[in-house]
Amino acid sequence: MSHDPNQPYNQAILINQKQAFQGLDKILWSPRFSFAWQPFGVTHKTVLDGGIGVFHDSVDSIASNFFNNPPLVNSFTVTGDGLTPDETGSLFSKAAASNSAFINAFASGQTLAQIQATVPNFFPPGITAAEKRTRAPQYQRWSLQLQ
Repeated sequence: MSHDPNQPYNQAILINQKQAFQGLDKILWSPRFSFAWQPFGVTHKTVLDGGIGVFHDSVDSIASNFFNNPPLVNSFTVTGDGLTPDETGSLFSKAAASNSAFINAFASGQTLAQIQATVPNFFPPGITAAEKRTRAPQYQRWSLQLQ
């Protein structure tokens, strides 16, 4: 995603894409090893067992963050004013003004600077974006126990 303030929002935020990520890991190598050993033979009940493995989470859990991106879902973090909705200059009125300005600007191809020129207290919407190369989350687990 571009951070150029002169780029219109409707060119920076791509909608109706078939994929949430540009590049994903093609192979998720997940080796696993486990063992169970009865040190005193099968007639005794003592067992030493354990294992180790590499595991991956699917990126589906990460992709759900993209469902709440503008222009379909607009979220704003507004700070520094009162909480009372009826108060002039409240957080709620500034968030509503920012939302209205963003919707109009996105439809007409305006930039951040153009929006800020018309709405002085404009707060840009929150956006979740992915890197060009996205790696699946990986973790290692191990266990060792004596029973």
